[in-house]
Amino acid sequence: MIFVSSYMCKTTLVVGAAAMLLHGCAPIEPELVTKVDPYSKENQYLLGPIIPGDCVGRAAGRGIVELSILGGGKEHALNLRYEDANWMFLDPKREMELLIDGKTEKLQPLNGNDRDVKRGYQRSYVTENLYYPIRRPFAERLATAKLVQFRVAGSKGYIERCLGPEQLQQIKKVLPYLPE
Repeated sequence: MIFVSSYMCKTTLVVGAAAMLLHGCAPIEPELVTKVDPYSKENQYLLGPIIPGDCVGRAAGRGIVELSILGGGKEHALNLRYEDANWMFLDPKREMELLIDGKTEKLQPLNGNDRDVKRGYQRSYVTENLYYPIRRPFAERLATAKLVQFRVAGSKGYIERCLGPEQLQQIKKVLPYLPE
């Protein structure tokens, strides 16, 4: 009897560890997807998700935050996606504040935002998206930075996260697609 329970514990531990690796403990590398729009014949791209972490010395952030860079033709944007059980009510009139290697920059969002409620079997959650126009010089500063800290405000608080060199270097993948 002891042998069986010991064996089952070891099996459960191994299966649990494998599941953790497959479902969120392993780092996710952003993927670059490209295509040509059949109507306009313009190249389109999407790089994401870029998963920022909590900033050292700051309180842990709530919710899930993902960044992506997307565009085609004359439109190119940095997308911030927020997901949580509660609304943040991100304000499309307020800037994203960034500290890029200690130097302050601000991005003005495009008009409007995208909010949605997802209803799941066990719980519901909300997603909010804001889009910020970007060009190549800004993306180059991000891609070569050592640390980027950013903050976005909403009426129910703010989101603050950090990106390290490994995450920022992924941005180099989209540089050929961005205009000067």
